[in-house]
Amino acid sequence: MKFKGVIVKGKGRGVKLGFPTINLKVSQKSLAGVKEGIWAALVKIGRKKLPSVAFLGEAKTFGEKEKKLEAHVFDFNKRLYGKKVEVSLLKRIRGNKKFKTKKALITQMKKDGGKARDFF
Repeated sequence: MKFKGVIVKGKGRGVKLGFPTINLKVSQKSLAGVKEGIWAALVKIGRKKLPSVAFLGEAKTFGEKEKKLEAHVFDFNKRLYGKKVEVSLLKRIRGNKKFKTKKALITQMKKDGGKARDFF
């Protein structure tokens, strides 16, 4: 599944958790029917395709009710607000889950990132 959109500023949680993300502005309609969860993904910026781990869904741990698409691009540290990108979800790693603590979430994010890296 491919999603095209513009990178927008998020809430900054990814940076605070140690996993900075790009937040893609996409319509709720385009996300309907896509399984929520963590995905191995490719982020295409210009001609570059960058391996990533992506989250699609409601951020249940933080009580959010609106689906979103965000991706942590491996070994990448540039600001891209306003850039057009394409995110391709390649393999679902796990479903969406609510975590009791931020520490538990970070531990799982490290595991998810490892699985996505192994995919590539």
